[in-house]
Amino acid sequence: MFELLNRIRNFDVRKLTPTQIIIGIAALIIGLWLIGQIIGILTSLVPIAILVVILYFGFRMLSNRSEAASEAADEAVVVDEAETVQATVTEITDTETAPAQAEIEESEAEVNVRRLRVEPKINPKTGLPEADLSRLQELENETKKVTDDVMAQIEERRRRLMGGDDASS
Repeated sequence: MFELLNRIRNFDVRKLTPTQIIIGIAALIIGLWLIGQIIGILTSLVPIAILVVILYFGFRMLSNRSEAASEAADEAVVVDEAETVQATVTEITDTETAPAQAEIEESEAEVNVRRLRVEPKINPKTGLPEADLSRLQELENETKKVTDDVMAQIEERRRRLMGGDDASS
């Protein structure tokens, strides 16, 4: 290995024969041509890769949109059923009104439980679910109060410590 490194270090271009020079130039040209071919093949694959990525994300977006639409339809059916139960109960005037009222209260309770859960809202423009930010904004307002109180405590402790450091000096 060291001998090879010494031969490379002591290489002298002036000692080459014309045949060695021609073969070296031909090898250099062939090497550059091969590198160009490899780069050409890779650049021809780039549009195909981009197309595959676009198709993948398009499929994901469409499948998410259909899931969101089916969830919204399920919620609409539950609300429609609750409204139907309320409408039929108001029309009934015989002795079965009391059990029907219990059914209405149960269906209203189910609807209220669904309202208490944090569910994403469906954006009517895109049809995609989006986060409900109202609860986050309430939490942020609460944390601002807590943060102000905590910062006041930290500042008070810092002042006491700084005052204690000054007294000991």
